[in-house]
Amino acid sequence: MSVFYGMSVWNWGTWQVSSMAGILLARQIPDNWGLTFVGTLALIGMLLPLMLALPGALTVAAASAVAVAAHSLPYKLNLVLAVIAGILVGVKSEEWTQDRQAGGKPDGEGSHR
Repeated sequence: MSVFYGMSVWNWGTWQVSSMAGILLARQIPDNWGLTFVGTLALIGMLLPLMLALPGALTVAAASAVAVAAHSLPYKLNLVLAVIAGILVGVKSEEWTQDRQAGGKPDGEGSHR
């Protein structure tokens, strides 16, 4: 039970400190930046911890490369392609990482006797 209380107090304290920091620092952001900037900051905050693992880093690299390479497409289709590329690379790299950690061989290898 004490572990639950310890985690709850830590979570509550972190929430309070983060909320106060947001309230106090929000005045530093110019009004003309709008909610788009805040949304971008929120996504960066969620994305950075995911990039510490190899599948996350590969996903970000692939999506970024596709978004930049396809920048000239109309209707911001570069973002759609970047999302698709990120999903494909993320899923495949996660499968590859799990196969390596399990010590298994990728499909197609070693299946012949």
